[in-house]
Amino acid sequence: MATPGSAIFSRSSAQDVVVSVDGEVTGLRNNTSNVNPENYTIGPGSVTIKKEYLAGLANGEKKFRVLMADGSDVEYYITVGD
Repeated sequence: MATPGSAIFSRSSAQDVVVSVDGEVTGLRNNTSNVNPENYTIGPGSVTIKKEYLAGLANGEKKFRVLMADGSDVEYYITVGD
């Protein structure tokens, strides 16, 4: 299960966004589209969404879904801005 929450991504001080998780992650979606695995990494206890991917998104709030092996997918919101 992922920790529900949100983050702010600013292109002017771009950093990867780390989402804490508890369990096996099977993928990541931005709204209803699968995110290419090249744009995030899965580590022990976290999913890291790469800043290069986030910088290419349009400004505004984005709804991500961390896909969990046990089906307990959780939404995570990232607001992208300049």
